[in-house]
Amino acid sequence: MPSSRSCPCFVFGYVAGRSRPSKELKAPLIERQLGRIGRFLLKTGWTPGECFVAVTTYRRRAFVDHPTFHKAVADARGNGVPLIVGDLGDLLSRVPAEQFSKSVNRILALDIDLLDASTGKLSREMDKRAWRTIRDAAFVRAQARQAIATGQKSGKKPTRDVTLGQAKGAEANKLRARRLAESIRPIVAEMKAELPHDQDLSPSAVMHHLNALGIKGPNAGTWSRVSVSRYLRILSEPDAQG
Repeated sequence: MPSSRSCPCFVFGYVAGRSRPSKELKAPLIERQLGRIGRFLLKTGWTPGECFVAVTTYRRRAFVDHPTFHKAVADARGNGVPLIVGDLGDLLSRVPAEQFSKSVNRILALDIDLLDASTGKLSREMDKRAWRTIRDAAFVRAQARQAIATGQKSGKKPTRDVTLGQAKGAEANKLRARRLAESIRPIVAEMKAELPHDQDLSPSAVMHHLNALGIKGPNAGTWSRVSVSRYLRILSEPDAQG
């Protein structure tokens, strides 16, 4: 139900260096969070309060450790309302791996609720399955970013041999496809485990689930039934199961 009192919101992002606040608000991650919060407020009729924007150049810092997050929590506590975040799964996917469990525990220990604008759920109302879904989505996003970073760091200059270059290009495409397939394996396995033994997992169900989680498909697009079928085939190949 819409809140009769204003609810503060919190957005967080990393920046390459010091910049003006106006530029920070235009950072893709910040814009995406603000967009989701705005759409949630428009859809539900919740009243917007103060927006706390936190940025940092230190990529080993989790958002729960930022002073601005503490201020936002205090504001929500003082007004007896939830603190709205754009996408809890996206925020957690940017937490350093060794700090992930601690960050989740700190969220659960808060004396206020975080309201996830992307799902409309309150943090303390989420069951184990909901947290598992967030964890899996965060893991997939983190793995995808790591794969991109690794590819950028290990890039080589194109060879002059066209045939060799094409072969390497094909191999690189195959490797990217394999990485994407492996990144969704935990989610596919969990969906299969929840099905009756006599029922097969449908590509359409996987497609809707991946898109609902906000997980990017091939070429950073949405998943289609055809693309899901292709990546399920990749996961079923013998060399993908070892």
